[in-house]
Amino acid sequence: MSQAALNTRNHEEEEEMSSSRRSNGTRLAGIFFLLAVLCTVLVSGWMVLGWMEDAQRLPLSKMVVTGERHYTRNDDIRQAILALGSPGTFMTQDVNIIQSQIERLPWIKQASVRKQWPDELKIHLVEYVPIARWNDQHMVDVEGNSFSVPGGSHQ
Repeated sequence: MSQAALNTRNHEEEEEMSSSRRSNGTRLAGIFFLLAVLCTVLVSGWMVLGWMEDAQRLPLSKMVVTGERHYTRNDDIRQAILALGSPGTFMTQDVNIIQSQIERLPWIKQASVRKQWPDELKIHLVEYVPIARWNDQHMVDVEGNSFSVPGGSHQ
């Protein structure tokens, strides 16, 4: 082979090796960048979760109760909620659990609970309206639903 052909072949091999080295360096930089982004996302997510669960940052500190009530007091509702244990934060408290707990109160027919930013718990109540007593232990409402109340609490 001639010297010119050998030089051409060597030059082509050098170009392939340098482009291979460049693509390896580019791949390595891409992998490092991807790992840095993933680590940043994971650490940020962990920090946000810790922030959301911190009871000092987003406490549920206000309770607004609406609905026509004759037998249930705000203190009854507050005690029902506190019976669940330590209240969660705005982000972590499940309103369905609070709603179920409130609906266990004797005079409550229906409860609707929702959270309002930044620290408010809104509760709408519908009480049973008794129209008759049944066997001195139960009452009947307008719709024919029977419900029981603790002794001495009905009028």
